[in-house]
Amino acid sequence: MRPAKVEANERIRATQVELGIDSGNLLPFLCECDDTACRSVIRLNATAYGEVRAAGRFVVAETHSGGGRVVSSGDGYAVVEG
Repeated sequence: MRPAKVEANERIRATQVELGIDSGNLLPFLCECDDTACRSVIRLNATAYGEVRAAGRFVVAETHSGGGRVVSSGDGYAVVEG
């Protein structure tokens, strides 16, 4: 189910850009974990989000399963590959 959450986050980011929301701020994104019922919101800046996307990784709430190896973490979230 992760692809649907990734698509939702891409739409969220596109809307943020369209509205001119500063990329230096912590911005809300959906947790991309494997739980289809999860609606947790995580916050990271646009640069960090862009790096996650560019590397083909996923961002999840720090206590959620991403189904892969954690490669880095931030305040309240983890970046997962695989």
